[in-house]
Amino acid sequence: MPVGIRRNLRATAKAERSSTCSTAAPGSASKIGGERQSRPRQRDIRDLVDPKARDHLDYLWACAVAENDWSFWSSRSKAVQAFVDAAVAYGKPYDLPSAYKVGGPLLKRLKADSDALVQPLKDTWKTVGCTLSVDGWSDLRSRSLVCLIAQNDTAPVLVEVVDSKTAKKTGVFLAGLIRSAICKIGDSSVVQVVMDNASNNRRAALELADGFPRVFFTNCAAHCLDLMLQDLGALDIIEQVLFQAHRCVMLVKNSSSAVTLFRKVFSELELVRPGTTRFGTQVIMITRFLEVKSAMMRMVISEEWKGVAVSKTKEGKNIKKLLLEDTFWEGVAAVLALMKPVYEVLRAVDRRSLLMGRIYGLMLDATVKTNAAAVAAETFFQVLLRSV
Repeated sequence: MPVGIRRNLRATAKAERSSTCSTAAPGSASKIGGERQSRPRQRDIRDLVDPKARDHLDYLWACAVAENDWSFWSSRSKAVQAFVDAAVAYGKPYDLPSAYKVGGPLLKRLKADSDALVQPLKDTWKTVGCTLSVDGWSDLRSRSLVCLIAQNDTAPVLVEVVDSKTAKKTGVFLAGLIRSAICKIGDSSVVQVVMDNASNNRRAALELADGFPRVFFTNCAAHCLDLMLQDLGALDIIEQVLFQAHRCVMLVKNSSSAVTLFRKVFSELELVRPGTTRFGTQVIMITRFLEVKSAMMRMVISEEWKGVAVSKTKEGKNIKKLLLEDTFWEGVAAVLALMKPVYEVLRAVDRRSLLMGRIYGLMLDATVKTNAAAVAAETFFQVLLRSV
């Protein structure tokens, strides 16, 4: 083919391709005049709703959340969305039920539905058995409650909640509650009863041992490990280090200006104060304390710290001196190394998982790690004790 004809054919094909690309298909993106045109959005049912009306409904929902002190996440609740969908499908003006109806007939109906929902879980007790856990709780009104929960590898089920009121939680009183719960479940379905290590619980176990010879009465592993952490924390040298770390934390937490300075300038992490009911809170406190070590030291030597009122007090000056001592931080690290292996086992058992066969191995590993940490910290603690 002559060269001129081949050139004309290539030019014609190139022109056709360019014209095809410049003609955008419906619903696709294209370039016109060097600017990219967005693909038109497919219309849906939301396009038929007045935006102002929808915005007004959103505002009314926000008012309901604020007035009733609901969580913002209630907007994601499936129950709320189901109610809204049903109200829309109702198609007529709808008045909410009265407080009597909600707290009376509807609550009983809800209770019946909940019982039907957990019945398949209860049926598994007859085939694989269950563990009955007994623990004392306090509600928002500071009422002393005794909760009995049955669980196996499916899910926990609340068996009974008893308000002890003025009754003392003696071993005989607890034994009566546990006996009633075992009879309610069926003594052949209860494999073991788990309680903490308080003396009244041990007394209750002795009271029930003869009546239920097939039931094992087991101490709570999480409570045992928490008592071990408390015993470690009660040692003189460890108690001294924990007390000093607690002083540093509370100096900042109890001063609003110090907390604001710490958050705004030096660290996004929050200092953690120990709690009264949570397991292993001292380990949690010193773990976070070591994480913000640099921030704490930079804060107390900064110019902004001089403007904080607590820095001018005697306690503030003592804490500043303490935070700038390497020996103090070495002591905190040594205490954490001693207590963390036990705390890791505590974290492992204080969750929903089957660890009965792993407890022994976990405790052996924790013993090895604790002994190694004790050997490593022995020289440091000896020097520290001589300086006290």
